[in-house]
Amino acid sequence: MLSQIFSKDDYQVVFSDKAYNDLVFEVFDNKTTETGGIFLGNIDQDKKIWYIIEMIDPGYNEIIRQHAYFEYDHEYVNHLANIISKRYKKDLQLVGLWHRHPGSMDTFSITDDGTNLEFLKICKHNPISALVNLDPDFRLTLYHVDDSIVGRPNYTKIDDVKIGTDYIPKDYLETLNYEDIINNHKQSMNFQKDKNQLEEKLDEIVTNEFDYLEKQTTYEYDFGQYNYDDRSVGLTLKSSSKKICFRFFIDEELTIFYDLEKFEDVNKVVSVSRHKYKPITVKKVLEEDKLGVV
Repeated sequence: MLSQIFSKDDYQVVFSDKAYNDLVFEVFDNKTTETGGIFLGNIDQDKKIWYIIEMIDPGYNEIIRQHAYFEYDHEYVNHLANIISKRYKKDLQLVGLWHRHPGSMDTFSITDDGTNLEFLKICKHNPISALVNLDPDFRLTLYHVDDSIVGRPNYTKIDDVKIGTDYIPKDYLETLNYEDIINNHKQSMNFQKDKNQLEEKLDEIVTNEFDYLEKQTTYEYDFGQYNYDDRSVGLTLKSSSKKICFRFFIDEELTIFYDLEKFEDVNKVVSVSRHKYKPITVKKVLEEDKLGVV
């Protein structure tokens, strides 16, 4: 079954001057063969606008440029896409692709369908796929790509196309300067240092309490996963009639505290309290409160 082509007025594509110029340059630099490239940018989902800010050429290793066939250098394209995206304050997304067709063919081949389906899988949102013809003048045809239950994509032709950086929201275009890059690196290093210290502290809690929890037989227990955002780890103990929850957390001075919740009949909260942590806290809490530990 053939892929379907629809027409819709509410999709729009906007090219930056740089992206459009790079596309045209790539076409005329390889005007006797097929060529192509990748679009990076951002998408306004509410307004259904695809902003194409950068165009990446197809590479130079392991690419096939023939009169009627073209393949990308995937390793090169991925590498360059990551580098270019990081230069912007708002990371660029993979938003589409394009390639040139021979003659006046401005619809997709079965091979093209396979490539477009692959892009559907790796793009966060539905991509744009564009075809370029020189028949004899430069002509660009753009399509919105959507999945189809028949195994071949559905294409919606996009007629509303604008060229000009002035049409693109300024926050999409802001790039990092050297001070931003240095500050981001410092923040990353500080975060990693902080994360390592948190991990040591949270590991300390588990290590301190583990032996006792393994030996007691009254409660089933479960340590939750570390939550680095709120600097905490949870511990839940359950018996047939009681539930006790500890939430251990670490303040900015790396002091450990814990919130203690006691339940009756598993779901009814009896009390909530906060304490400074000391090793083997679980054992002391259970024994002092005579919570039936064996």
